[in-house]
This record gives sequence, structure tokens and C-alpha cells, in this order.
Amino acid sequence: MTINNVISISAFPKGEQIRGYAGGMHFDMRELAELAFGKPGSEKGNGLTLFAYLWRRFGPPWFGCDDHKELAVYILTTQIDGLWLEASCKASSLHYCFRVCLTRSLESEFPPGWRDEENEILVQCKAELIRVMRDLLRPVNVRDVIINALGISDEIFLFPGTEEEWDAYVCEPSQYAGYGLAMCKVELDRSSDIPKKTPLY
Repeated sequence: MTINNVISISAFPKGEQIRGYAGGMHFDMRELAELAFGKPGSEKGNGLTLFAYLWRRFGPPWFGCDDHKELAVYILTTQIDGLWLEASCKASSLHYCFRVCLTRSLESEFPPGWRDEENEILVQCKAELIRVMRDLLRPVNVRDVIINALGISDEIFLFPGTEEEWDAYVCEPSQYAGYGLAMCKVELDRSSDIPKKTPLY
């Protein structure tokens, strides 16, 4: 079994113009998420479960977000250069928790028309975004409980492969799993009422 690991990045490549959106000229991310997760992804609030899963698997989110609408944002890699999946953790269904991020140079390879026009590279990008979403159904453990982006999973009992294949399929928890904050210096400077300080870990 070959596993193409998805990685949570901390910054986009320097020198690139990046744009991101949930619905635009070429991508309807709600539609792609429906294809990836089906009806289980429509349950209200499982975007909060997504946060628990992403933290356990990838550790803390390294990107900022809209602190009114979101808990956190993760930027996840794909196998296509210049294309990323943004996972927006919030109190919505999974179908509304994703945005596409891409370079202007990649976007220039798409057809100039609206979504009903496609070419090979755009079709490949859509398929890759769905693949990365479905990768979030790979399990990670919290002690002896298996979870994925939809919540607690009994997949270990249904997995058709060998024990070795299961071990390759299941994700290792992040090195930061178990910490409320990463083991690093964090400055709290969003308000003049909050002094800058370093957590005492």
C-alpha cells in the first residue's frame, strides 16, 4: 500500500502570488466536499470535529484565520505544484469547511470561462483536491480510540488489509499532540491590554 502523505505547511512559497476562495470562477469547493464526504459530511457542526482531528494529526495550525468565523485554518499540500487545500475549522458542516489556494501561474493554465469550461489540468486539480479531502478520513488515534475528520471511527474493525497495511494507513499523531499550545514562543499581542509574554512551558 502506497500512502502519499499530506503535510500541513507554515508558509506559502516566497515570490508567488497566491489567491484562495471557496467559490469562484473555476472551483465550487462545497460541491467537491460533497463528492469527498457524501451525506456524512453534511452534519452541522462537524467542522468542529475537523479541528480536533487536524490538531491531533498535524499539530497546531500555523496560519492565522478569521477569529470571528473560524477556530483555525490549516493549509494542506497536494501533489500538484502551486495547489493547496485550505481546511477552515468552524461550526459548519464539512461541506462548507474548505477553500482552494493556488498560484496565479497555475490559475493561468485554466480556461478563461466560468465553471462549465474545463481542461485537463483543471480536472486534475479538482480530482486532487477531492483526494486530499478524502485523505482526512485516514484514521489517527487518541489512545485506543480511532478518529477521522467525521469523528469517532470503527474503521479498524472493517479494514480489509493486513495488520502491516493498517499500520501504514493509520496516521501518526503529531509531535505536538497533547499540548494546548505548541512548545514554542508565542507572543500575545492582539490587544494592548494583553502584555507580550512567552508561555512558561
